[in-house]
Amino acid sequence: MLIVYALIGLVVGGAINYLADRLPRRRSKSQRALLIRRLITELVTAAVFALLYVQPRFADPLLLVLASFHTSVLILLTITDLEHRRIPNKVIVPAIAVAALTSPLLFYTGWYLALIGGALGYGFFWLAAVIGGKAIGRGAMGGGDVKLAAFVGLITGFPGVITALVVTILAGGIISALLLLVRVVNLRSGIPYGPFLVLGGFVTMVWGQQIMTRFFYG
Repeated sequence: MLIVYALIGLVVGGAINYLADRLPRRRSKSQRALLIRRLITELVTAAVFALLYVQPRFADPLLLVLASFHTSVLILLTITDLEHRRIPNKVIVPAIAVAALTSPLLFYTGWYLALIGGALGYGFFWLAAVIGGKAIGRGAMGGGDVKLAAFVGLITGFPGVITALVVTILAGGIISALLLLVRVVNLRSGIPYGPFLVLGGFVTMVWGQQIMTRFFYG
């Protein structure tokens, strides 16, 4: 069944590529680059689906499907943000609605923890966008990042959203510093923040409980 689910991930990866090609309605890469991205997306989605399948937390088929949906959204938004600097409303708004409505499946009687997580994620990044806009200028962080933070908060809940934000900030700082060090970007370059949020959200959705347990209890 693991191989079957990985193959399902491969097919879903193809669907993600289809949406990534059409949602922005413009192409910014050569055909060769698009072919490479499509191949990577399908392979990564297949591998991630296999990873989700073996996680004890998602032993319930409903939870597995839900986690797979959330993960597919995160992969799609990573592509659109990297290629077009966009978090499309056509993706993130329905994803937020699905995450809110299905939160009882992830958090059971503590489903309200998802709403608290969503509110905290939204509030934190809204404040960061306002401060960043005044300190750095327009475009430092956009409304799409704020909505993505709300989605991440909904799928990680509270206090998981705190772990997600910590992972996001650490990943953003470390990777940005490395890119500056090797001169891939400079201080004036805009680095999409969405992929860091995606990383924080995915890591916490899958391993958040273990991370918090080890951090607080050793």
